[in-house]
Parts: sequence; structure tokens; C-alpha cells
Amino acid sequence: MEDLVETPYRILIVEDVPTDAELNERAIQEVLTPCVFERVETKEVFLKALDEFKPDIIISDYMMPSFDGMTALKLTMERTPLTPFIIVTGSMNEDTAVDCMKAGATNYVIKQHLKRLGPAILHAIEGKKIRLENLKAQEEIKKRVKELEDFYDMAVGRELRMKELKEQIEEMKEEMEKLKKELEECKKLRNPAS
Repeated sequence: MEDLVETPYRILIVEDVPTDAELNERAIQEVLTPCVFERVETKEVFLKALDEFKPDIIISDYMMPSFDGMTALKLTMERTPLTPFIIVTGSMNEDTAVDCMKAGATNYVIKQHLKRLGPAILHAIEGKKIRLENLKAQEEIKKRVKELEDFYDMAVGRELRMKELKEQIEEMKEEMEKLKKELEECKKLRNPAS
């Protein structure tokens, strides 16, 4: 029997400080394996990674010198809205956290509380699975509704056609009766003695 090889989770880390990215990787690997990581720190490389690396999850610093987490989040929502996006930052006030969540972030973690990153990752993965299952169920429902609509249209169409045929048969019967009477009249005219 062949060993099943697990497909590694692809984690994109948007971070300008390599040591912070390594800390994120360690925290993630404590709860999730196997993983493949890619680190980016500019918008251009981030967009390329979205298209080519196709991350399962994105972890992003909030503020960096040449790029920022909110821009990365906005681009993610435009291109791959189902990809979980977690902000990991040095500090964040409540208003900023709310803004991130409203913009579509799955979660946020303060760097001083990096132990929260593992559970946030697991929660994000579970949430994505649920969203994908819901989308699949919605597509299945749409497909079934379309099949029912098509069947209904066919049945109604068939019923209407049957009604038309019945009316045509009735008209033909009436025509036959008229022709029969005309034929009898013609016979009487030919044979007046009968």
C-alpha cells in the first residue's frame, strides 16, 4: 500500500524583518504541518506570490517601510477572497483591529502574544473549509433548482402541447362531422330516389 503524502499548507508571510518571519513560522509549525513558507515584503512580489505560490493562508505585518498589511489585505480580498488573512503586528489599538476585521481580515495577533498565532491559524483553516463547503452546497442547490425549473418548464410545455393537440383533434372531429354531412348531402343529390 502506498504512503499518502500530505500536501503541505502554503503560507505566505508578508514581513520585512526576517527574524519576525522565522518566529511566525515556528509558531505556525507548532500546530500545522507540513508547511511551505514564502516571505515577501513588497507589493509587486506579493502580487506575484498570490498568482504563482497560491497561498492557503496569508500572515502579514501591519506596517512595513515599503508595503502595509491593509494594502495586502485589500489586494487579497480582490483576488482571492477565500484565502484567510491574519495580521501580525507589534501593537494595535482597538479601532485599528476593528478596521482590519471590517476590511476582511480573518484575525489579528499581537507579536508579544505570538502563542495566539497557532490557534488563529487553525481557526482560519477551519473557517475556510466551512466557507468552501457552504459554497459547494450553494452551487449544488443552484444546480438542483435549475434542474427542477427545467423539468417544470418541460412538463408545462408538454401539458400545453397536449392541450393544443387535444384542441386540434376536436377541431378535426368537427371538420370530419361537417365533411360527413356534406358527403351524405352529396349522396342524396346523386341518388334522389334513395
